[in-house]
Amino acid sequence: MNIVFFSTNSNTFPHETFRITRAPLHRNEWEAVAKEFLEHRFTIVTQMPCMFLADIMTDGSILKAKGINYIICKENSVEEMCNVILEQKPDIALAVSFWQPPYDWNCLKDAMIAEALESYGIKTLCHSSQTMNICFNKIQTEEFLKSNGFRVPRSVHVSHELFWTERSHGEIKSNVYKEYVLSQIQALTFPVIIKDTVGLSSYGMEVARTYKEAVHYLRSGKTHSDRIVQEYIEGVQFGTEIYGSPGSYTILPPFAFSVNRFGITSPKQGIKVGPAKEDAENLRLKELYEMLNTLAQNLNLKGIAQVDLILSRDGWYILEVNPRLSGMTETYAACYRTTVSRMLVNLALGKNPFTNEPISVCNFKLPLISEEEQKKILSRPDVHFLRQTQNTLARQEREKGYCEIVFGRGKELSSLKEELFLLQKECPHLVDEGFLRQATGMIGLLDGTSKN
Repeated sequence: MNIVFFSTNSNTFPHETFRITRAPLHRNEWEAVAKEFLEHRFTIVTQMPCMFLADIMTDGSILKAKGINYIICKENSVEEMCNVILEQKPDIALAVSFWQPPYDWNCLKDAMIAEALESYGIKTLCHSSQTMNICFNKIQTEEFLKSNGFRVPRSVHVSHELFWTERSHGEIKSNVYKEYVLSQIQALTFPVIIKDTVGLSSYGMEVARTYKEAVHYLRSGKTHSDRIVQEYIEGVQFGTEIYGSPGSYTILPPFAFSVNRFGITSPKQGIKVGPAKEDAENLRLKELYEMLNTLAQNLNLKGIAQVDLILSRDGWYILEVNPRLSGMTETYAACYRTTVSRMLVNLALGKNPFTNEPISVCNFKLPLISEEEQKKILSRPDVHFLRQTQNTLARQEREKGYCEIVFGRGKELSSLKEELFLLQKECPHLVDEGFLRQATGMIGLLDGTSKN
């Protein structure tokens, strides 16, 4: 079978500024796949930074794996990308959509390419553009979820244009829309989360603990687009991924997410611990899996999707659906003792990518570390994965980048707790007491020894 893995990026990628190092190398993982599946031919059609598919050198070139055909495209239109893929004469084309700030819309372009390929009779594994658009716009996501009976936080949509319409219409004496929206916000239960309707991850989120704070933020110069003002749900934040097509979905057991002092997950800091144990009755997993299977069917998911969740006293809430690979993908690969490349191949072949029994792992992010520290971390037998992302032109410390690590080797969450204590003892400058306290608390929740 001739399999094409494809993805696009609407942004420029200045490799001179952004440096991404990963261990193990994508090249090594793809070479292992090429040797394992000798009867198939693999082609990667993508654009920089080639997330999940290739390693980038400092000069902007990529490390190529033996047995894999690479096409790094500069073309950007749907028609051009479609023609490049058609030239490979694929039996199936699988979207490996990734994200790039500020807008999480690359998967929408990939869907349009898939639909163009299907018009030529090519089989694809990619969510529809309708599904992608529902998930891209948080207002549409919320309306879809509510109309299909899923639990979502109460919220108010704020149209930026109407909220400030008096600026361009001098004849307006009082902004009735603004009065209405603010009255609706005042009726919410505080605190609230204020976020962009089409933003990426937790970037640009604001927490308002009072109505006064919410009004101040909406009237400040920080808002330049539509916003959603959403009630903050008390509970524990989780994430999961869904793989497959209608009638055959694999829903992975959830990971617990840490939150920052504002009560939200941070894309550049934070901890993921999991997977949840099936016998942890406090997590209501049967309810979760039934809900996510219904979600997948109703959204007509076809490929890979990630879901952000909160478990509250009254049940599971869906916060967001990301119809693409995610920050959890490589963590799940480590958890199931496989690689992302092998997961993708099995998905393209219609096989379950997750046949191994999972081990307990922890994903955490640190400030940038030296090459010597990276080597020391990677020498540990419990470390599966390390990626460092660096912006060499950033001035503020928080914008310079981060190092992401996935570690763990035992099946039981109790063994992960022991490994955490050992890691903290051996690397106290990397793992502080606050991190240890938060991570062990999350483990207690997942294995049922503590209540949410």
